[in-house]
Amino acid sequence: MAAVVATLIWVLLRPGLDAAVAGTAQLLIRAYEVPRVTLVAAREHAAHVTRSDLRAGSRLPPIPLTQVHFNTIVLLALFLALPRPFSRRQLERLFMAWCLLFVIQSLNVLFHVKFTYATALGPWSERNFSSLARNAYAFLQYFTDLPMRLGAPFVLWIAYNWDLVAGILPLPSREAPDTR
Repeated sequence: MAAVVATLIWVLLRPGLDAAVAGTAQLLIRAYEVPRVTLVAAREHAAHVTRSDLRAGSRLPPIPLTQVHFNTIVLLALFLALPRPFSRRQLERLFMAWCLLFVIQSLNVLFHVKFTYATALGPWSERNFSSLARNAYAFLQYFTDLPMRLGAPFVLWIAYNWDLVAGILPLPSREAPDTR
């Protein structure tokens, strides 16, 4: 039941999440970009990236935003499955965890864009990014794609609810073994 409710909440919030994740990624990219030329716009559940210094016909592949923030469903379902999910304490914990998950989602889009810049634009990429930078952006993009995207909801849920989760999980006892 928690997964169904979480999915419904995500479907309702999805347009706002698309715009927020794309906008935050653009803000993070442009914070260190000189000159500021990158634009990230959310359209049709994808982040469309353009650079004002590239030819008008240049097409960069869009980044599907559904796969970036679907892990919101997992986080919501985990929180809703706990006792008293709508208590003030649980809602505060959910808000804090969701904020961190949002940052991870925005970083994922940022690294997708940087990876595309570093590897997919042929001679321009080679001229503007060193081999080390290309490899670093490739690692960061894949790291935020797989382990972070799939693992973050579980890590955040456990981190914010250890007191509740520890009671659910069967942990080995710390009693001394009987040596009779």
